[in-house]
Amino acid sequence: MEFSLSFQLRLLLLFYTDKEFFNLSKGLVKQEFFNSLFCQWLFKYLEIYVDLYKSLPTKIVVEQELLSNKDFTELPEEGALISEFLGLLKEHDRGELSYVKDTFLKFAKSRSIRQV
Repeated sequence: MEFSLSFQLRLLLLFYTDKEFFNLSKGLVKQEFFNSLFCQWLFKYLEIYVDLYKSLPTKIVVEQELLSNKDFTELPEEGALISEFLGLLKEHDRGELSYVKDTFLKFAKSRSIRQV
């Protein structure tokens, strides 16, 4: 993975808040793209939720799923990532997210060109 965990969290925040971008991008990303168990879990959860409900989950839905999901085991080092993500849901910089979106799209485009 070529991106920091903070970048990956913001990419997931984009996926979480922008259904159109998520639907356009999810085919370019695999769960293994993410470096942490939480990020992998959240990406997979977003895929399943959007396929099932045709909408993005709310913060309460994600929090409840984290609390009740026995398949996801929160490791101590993952707690800070979860807290950071939940904090980003409350407050985030739109300019920063635009940068993340542009950077990810450039990355995806370069990857698809290399695979051809």
